[in-house]
Amino acid sequence: MTTGNVGTTKQEPNWNSPFDMNYLKDVQRWVSPKSIAVLDDVTAKKYAKILKNAKGAFNDDEDAVKAIFGKKLRDKTQVASLSKAFYQLYKKDMWQYLNSFLSQSEMKEYVTKYVKRLPNYQS
Repeated sequence: MTTGNVGTTKQEPNWNSPFDMNYLKDVQRWVSPKSIAVLDDVTAKKYAKILKNAKGAFNDDEDAVKAIFGKKLRDKTQVASLSKAFYQLYKKDMWQYLNSFLSQSEMKEYVTKYVKRLPNYQS
């Protein structure tokens, strides 16, 4: 007897890597045929610009980073959308960029602490 599901095993997304630009696609495949709520392109690019401008010549705007990750992003797929938009605009990895001006403790305080609390995705 066969179940008819031959060859359609779904690979579970790596829930711990929302900064990976493929996270969004992986989650969409995982929940298919259901759809997930995503961050629209315009908003993602707006947030990407805010993060890009958070790095200052003399003083960084940690509050801007905290506002995006702590208040604006609703789930990990939105982190992935933002990461993708950041790369499209600046040809730089968002995580590495943030890491280039935020200390380890600031990364934890303003970025990873919030991202860890986010749901993997929302329908």
